[in-house]
Amino acid sequence: MIPIYDYFKPDVIFVYNVEDSIETAMDEWDLMTTIGVNWAGKVVRGAYMDRELQLAQLFNLNSPVCSTYEQTNLLYNQTISYILEKLTMRSNCHLTVATHNERSIRLAIHLMKEFGIEPARGVSFAQVYGMADYLTSPLVKKGYTVYKSTPYGPLESVLPYLSRRAAENRSVIQGARHERYMLKREIYSRIVSLTTKIVRI
Repeated sequence: MIPIYDYFKPDVIFVYNVEDSIETAMDEWDLMTTIGVNWAGKVVRGAYMDRELQLAQLFNLNSPVCSTYEQTNLLYNQTISYILEKLTMRSNCHLTVATHNERSIRLAIHLMKEFGIEPARGVSFAQVYGMADYLTSPLVKKGYTVYKSTPYGPLESVLPYLSRRAAENRSVIQGARHERYMLKREIYSRIVSLTTKIVRI
């Protein structure tokens, strides 16, 4: 299927969970290069953490989930760093950086500039609609492509999904605090600006 659909542009997309993402990305990039087709992938942070732990226990397998949050961050950043460097060697390949983590987003942008990757070429960002909007808006203004997934359906189905996203990514909670601080600062600056205009009048 991959050689048929990925010859001119990537249509088959690999999704990388972070426990074995760097090794998997290396193997699959080498495979794509060998058979001469384009690569596309999305790097995520433990999308179904609870389910994966339960399956590992049920079938007596090693846990696919990182043991610590810090290890998750390290492997995630190593994986996107590896792929971004590889993108400089091949055209028509694509990486989706799926994260609400500000440090990972800043790292991706820094490496894109370092490797000479244009904002609209070969890289996009993905987040859940309503989460980390304070990161989304600046990315869009600077020309980066951002996809926002929108959960929909019965309330009893949507709430567990959103709670998992928050539980699996602590930066969502930290980001909410940071966003609240930034909103307060923006409101304050507008009030001060308006007051200054009134005084001048």
